[in-house]
Amino acid sequence: MRIRDPHSNLRNLSESSMRIMQLFASWLQLLSPLRPLTPKRYWKDECAADACAAGGTCQIGGFLRCNNQQFWFSDIFTVSDFTALGLQLSDELQRYITCFETLAQIALLLLHQECSLLTVFQSVFAL
Repeated sequence: MRIRDPHSNLRNLSESSMRIMQLFASWLQLLSPLRPLTPKRYWKDECAADACAAGGTCQIGGFLRCNNQQFWFSDIFTVSDFTALGLQLSDELQRYITCFETLAQIALLLLHQECSLLTVFQSVFAL
């Protein structure tokens, strides 16, 4: 839009611009009310898991804060541990770091399952 007099309050819009402005106005009327970008927390507890690897060893670990209790795990594996399970891995375990990260996440899920069962048993026997 070209403005001849910047101090004027009057603006002339083309038909195309008016059509777009009306489309935008109708679109804004159909929007849902504003809401924050941060989603509501569905789970009040906290957890994290991680893995590292160097040479022929790798380690997974993590923690879980659940119902005002804290649980954690940490384990170290070597190439021979995986070979004993029938998994053929090279001597440089860093190549498989995404697999170990996934293993740490799975271990965290198992820890959460154990924590949930422990909470259920504690509430049943507290009665």
